[in-house]
Amino acid sequence: MNYKCLFLVVLILISFSCKKEEEKTNPPPDPPANIVLEKPSVDFNYSLDGLNVNFESVLENATRVEWDFGNGNSSDEFNPTQVYDRSSRYWITLVAYNDSTVGDSTYSASKEYKEPIRVSVIDHVRWGSKIDPLNGVTISWRNNTEADKIKWGYTESMENGVFDPLVDNDLVGYFNKHEFTFDALTPSSTIYYSLYDSGTDEWTEVNTFKTAVDPANNHFKFTAGGDSRTVVNDWNIVSKAIEVTDFSLYLGDIVNSGGSNKDWEAWYYHGVDFISKNLSFHIRGNHDAGTRFPNNLVNPGNGLYYSFEFGNSIFIGLDDYYDETWPEQTAFLEEVLEANQDKTWKFLFFHSPFFTSEGHAGEMDTLRSTWWKLFDDYGVDIIYNGHEHTYLRTVPINLSISDSAGVAEYGSNAGQGRCEIISGCYGAPLYSPHEGWFVDNSFARLHYTTTEVNGTELTFKAIDAETGEVFDELILSK
Repeated sequence: MNYKCLFLVVLILISFSCKKEEEKTNPPPDPPANIVLEKPSVDFNYSLDGLNVNFESVLENATRVEWDFGNGNSSDEFNPTQVYDRSSRYWITLVAYNDSTVGDSTYSASKEYKEPIRVSVIDHVRWGSKIDPLNGVTISWRNNTEADKIKWGYTESMENGVFDPLVDNDLVGYFNKHEFTFDALTPSSTIYYSLYDSGTDEWTEVNTFKTAVDPANNHFKFTAGGDSRTVVNDWNIVSKAIEVTDFSLYLGDIVNSGGSNKDWEAWYYHGVDFISKNLSFHIRGNHDAGTRFPNNLVNPGNGLYYSFEFGNSIFIGLDDYYDETWPEQTAFLEEVLEANQDKTWKFLFFHSPFFTSEGHAGEMDTLRSTWWKLFDDYGVDIIYNGHEHTYLRTVPINLSISDSAGVAEYGSNAGQGRCEIISGCYGAPLYSPHEGWFVDNSFARLHYTTTEVNGTELTFKAIDAETGEVFDELILSK
């Protein structure tokens, strides 16, 4: 091999690369005082076709342009087309240059123009309920439009017809929220639906949604978990793994910052497999504080704390974030438990756990004499929490008997204990497993949980989201 020739080629390539980089990072200088260059006038028009945007520069005295499309892409074409991968508000920057060469020197005058545009197709499809898993079920979606529609039915012909949704401001991304609430749904059925995008004048492909089973049979299944914030790739893994059940309890800390459009966009984008197929009952975590949580998510009651019945079970969601509302929530909790003493199973769900050895230990101690006392008095079966980014199943706990040791067995009878579950591993950075007298099982792994009620028998499972392994299981009978 001729190493001198090889060295020469490499030297030439390096020289060429440096020259191109110099041209890129050192644009032509402004002209000296004796050379007059007119600054360009610059504007642009655009037309939208879903996520495709056609740009047209409107220029005078311009010899070249540079576009920044606000999504990391750029172009030097005068009339480019950009295809975006998601709906959002993008800042478009167009810089026009008027270059002139005098002798061996090139000079330039430039002017910049910036304008935001909203690129939109139907997205952020999600399911909630204003009453319970079969009544008040509501589908919501986002679009930069005001005349979208939905058609639906229990067959592919979508025989129930076309309906207008309610339209309101969607606080995530400067768009509109479209919301349609179904009449009482037929149990154990498949809904076929299509959404009309009034911006593109097109109907979406036919999608499906499975309705919950008949609660009269007292045999149903739900998932529970939370804390999807921060590590969006892990949230994507979990969202793909969670099985579709009759409904889901979402235990808070959906996003890292409740006031951040970017965080909400990431939650929807990376969790679409879960969000678009599952009916979720949400409670707020400390990271979810702000107006976007109640604006985007449909829940029963006031949307922050509420209850619903399903079959032989009562579900109560509480909001532990604002201590100002704790007294009224305590009264609400007692009222609901008193009215549902005949229910076979009683489930509570809220964000912060009472029993934990991690950094949030002790945060709920103030409520031991009120909330937890009611749990013991009325024989609550399972309490689902997030907040700690681990899995924990406690020993049976009954504080009316001991605050330093578990009791002999789980159950709702006198002397039996509550089961607290922490399932906060939907994508937040994992913590270390718990330690202490209250721990029965604890792990640090991405996971979700399922609870299956079959009359007087309950089967609880914790499932690894990456492997599908059932790593903890509990069976209760009454």
